[in-house]
Amino acid sequence: MEELQDAIEDAQYVNAIATQEEGPRPVLSWEIPEEEQLVEWEERKRKEEIAKDPNGPEVFGIDWCLQTMIGFFLFSEFLKDTCDDYLRINFIEDVIQWRRLRGKKRLEKSKIIIDKYLNELPIDSATGQRICPEKTQIVIYDIYRNAPMLSPSDDEFKSLYSLNKVSNDTTGINCLGISGPVLDEINQDVGLVEENRDSNGSLCLDDGISSSSKDMELKSAEIEEATENLPDRQSVKEKYTTMKQLTQSVRKKKDVDILNNLFQKVDMIIIDSLREQYWQQFTESENYTKMKNFLWFYDRPVVADDFFSMRVLGRGGFGSVTGK
Repeated sequence: MEELQDAIEDAQYVNAIATQEEGPRPVLSWEIPEEEQLVEWEERKRKEEIAKDPNGPEVFGIDWCLQTMIGFFLFSEFLKDTCDDYLRINFIEDVIQWRRLRGKKRLEKSKIIIDKYLNELPIDSATGQRICPEKTQIVIYDIYRNAPMLSPSDDEFKSLYSLNKVSNDTTGINCLGISGPVLDEINQDVGLVEENRDSNGSLCLDDGISSSSKDMELKSAEIEEATENLPDRQSVKEKYTTMKQLTQSVRKKKDVDILNNLFQKVDMIIIDSLREQYWQQFTESENYTKMKNFLWFYDRPVVADDFFSMRVLGRGGFGSVTGK
């Protein structure tokens, strides 16, 4: 009798899946907000975000939307499929994944990104055409962009943007169409980090102590400057038993800071160029509507009507467990 009951429940389970015409099976389709609900939610969301961080990015602006995985994915899809413009957003995607690396891997990836996007484009010997990097799609779920920590004033940013303005004409420059002092700064920073390689090719920013045969010691004035802000000098003496260890610790921190900030200015310039060229068009697209609908649904409370019974998974002395 139990076998018959299980067979009936299995048939009910298969039928429940087969009858779902919309949405990923066996999940019910998501509720789409009405216009009034969406307007009310947007207003509440703005107040919440401003209360959380008054100096944060503009709510529903490009920086704010790209901080969400769904927002970044849909904006990237819009640029690649609708606008047929993928190079700048592919650069941002590579930089996001680069920031998750550490040590030598981060330095090596830095050089790959520079060669791929910021150096002059190679030329196909057969056609004479410049070779651009291939378009790539997002294949992992956790791609999102946190706005750079830099906070220039409006005048400083205008100066930065004008000196390194993005151009659609990539003749003689890189595939991003960007040129200016910011590129020289990036190459100089990478060169500084590479100088700290030892004879085995290790880097000071790797875990542990590594050094070259040069500069084994810091001058006493440099040591004082490096340690004057530390709360407990005795603990410094106990932690670093040799001058070499303290020297390499200071170098390691400096190299990490350099790499952390390596692409920040280019990131800001690229995003601002995309905002100027495409953001208004994106806010009028279906992708932007999808993003807001998803975020609205994500914020709403879960209620009992969000579930439906599919089959009994098991029974015991105190009741049954039902798949929903």
